[in-house]
Amino acid sequence: MVSVKLLLIFNITLVLFSCAPYSLPEKKEPAQREFAFEYYRKSLDALNRNNLDDAAGFIRKAIEINPNFAKFYSLQGDIFYAQDRKKEAINSYQLALRKRSNFAEMYIKSGRIYEELKLPDRAILEYRKATAVEENHVNLLLKIAELYLNADDVYRAQSELDDYEKYLKKHKQEIPVTFYQLRGKCFLKQNKPEKALEQFQLAEFLDRNNFQTRLLLAGLFFQLGNIEKGITYINSLLRQEKDNGELYYYRGIYFYRKQNLKDARTQFLLALQLDNNLADPLYFLGKIAFASGNREEAAEYWNRYLQSETSAEHREEVRQLLRETDAPGMP
Repeated sequence: MVSVKLLLIFNITLVLFSCAPYSLPEKKEPAQREFAFEYYRKSLDALNRNNLDDAAGFIRKAIEINPNFAKFYSLQGDIFYAQDRKKEAINSYQLALRKRSNFAEMYIKSGRIYEELKLPDRAILEYRKATAVEENHVNLLLKIAELYLNADDVYRAQSELDDYEKYLKKHKQEIPVTFYQLRGKCFLKQNKPEKALEQFQLAEFLDRNNFQTRLLLAGLFFQLGNIEKGITYINSLLRQEKDNGELYYYRGIYFYRKQNLKDARTQFLLALQLDNNLADPLYFLGKIAFASGNREEAAEYWNRYLQSETSAEHREEVRQLLRETDAPGMP
């Protein structure tokens, strides 16, 4: 009799629990995950259509539903970046890395933003993390070398290039054009133009149509005093990129050294018209104006030169020239 009662109680309890709402979460969780991915897909589609507000809203909902999926934060970072909210983009990429520490792409994206924010040391740190996580990102050593080179740290730049070369030789991989370009630039920084020429020529041998290599060779020939060979490269490059301001700058240099100041001035002005970030045309335009007796115009060009963010090698000379014009100059 007791066993019948116990059996009856057990069956009733089983029925009650089967009807209770506590059984729902196990069935609901997969549905929630699917909703999260649906919002992710909608966000990605909106980003591809450049509908950034909708993209941001969809990915926010996806993260609210499933805050543990690294790729959601990656997409959120991409949206912030598209909105020019770079620091927030980095924060999202770092959140992605908390969910998946071996997500090398997040280190790379963060590094690129740090480059844009003019924080090369932070960029280098992120790139190093990417190479530590995934060995196949070894090409980032070239980027690190370039950043060191831009900071005039030639020793570290060369060290990165040496490590890169050793890795490629060990794995029997072909050395790319960029490697020889960067090594040549290192030699230029060390005032070894002949060695730089060897590297640039190796790069040209690998790819005779590489624009950057041929531009480096042109600039080096101008530096070595072989302006006829330099202008030959420049004129051939103009057939590839007729709107490149730097090419007209070199044409200006050619005419300036030929003492044809009128044509030199025309080329320098055209260079600035095509690329107003160039600094060196301003220096030579000031020299031409000064030689023509137009001191006010010379002072205007030189002051603009001193305000330039680019590396201006003639700064001290320009300050002295401004003193000769009796015009106020930048400090």
